Amino acid sequence: MKKNFRALKCFAVAATILIAPSLPRLTASTSRNAFVFAQIRYDGEWDPYPGMWEEIISFLTTTTSVAATSERKIIELVANLPIDDIIFDHPVVWLFGRGEFPSLSEGQARTLRDFFDRGGTMFIDDSSDAMDSSFRRSVQREFAKIFPRKRWDRIPESHSIYRSFYLLKKPAGRVMRREYLEGIAAGSRYAAVFSLNDIGGAWQKDKFGNYLYECAPQRESQRWESHKLTINFILYALTGTYKSDAVHQPFIERKIRK
Repeated sequence: MKKNFRALKCFAVAATILIAPSLPRLTASTSRNAFVFAQIRYDGEWDPYPGMWEEIISFLTTTTSVAATSERKIIELVANLPIDDIIFDHPVVWLFGRGEFPSLSEGQARTLRDFFDRGGTMFIDDSSDAMDSSFRRSVQREFAKIFPRKRWDRIPESHSIYRSFYLLKKPAGRVMRREYLEGIAAGSRYAAVFSLNDIGGAWQKDKFGNYLYECAPQRESQRWESHKLTINFILYALTGTYKSDAVHQPFIERKIRK
């Protein structure tokens, strides 16, 4: 029998947030076990927005009760070397890029498959500002090694990822290349979520604290939606599909009607 995540941590989530019982989620209960922004580094443009993660953590801890650390954890993806099993300490992992994503070895694909099987979730953001980028094509090519019998599907607007914290109608980002997210389903959840809208670009600031890039076409309202979607993804990854439970439906329907 496979082990669940090693030494899995607990997050100080608001009292209304419930941990999905069917998934191997975090169960410890100390404040030192905080959310860590874990990002994959590879040979390529893996970090298009270096300061973005700090803005996300600041917003997360300001708007929710999730405890988070003020540091980023880098997970190395080096050609022909095993992926550091530190990845199993982080239930949420981020992958960003503009150019080609490298080819995975058999062992690397197996490690990532194991990560997803144990309940891990990955958010993938295309920063290239192109509909059919080399990043997107190469990620899909390599994920075919991890999930040979699965495909990328459109995530429906009714899915929990759009209501795990904020109630959203569609995804956003620095640009609006696609009005939906794609995902690879693993049972009742999406193990990998892909955005073509450059969500990271909506977070990046300059050294004076001003946003570096304009969001188009809806400017600041679009940036706000991008921020909310990022928080929703984190809460979805930590809590599963609980917002799809029948008990939440009347409230959600009332909010949608408004």
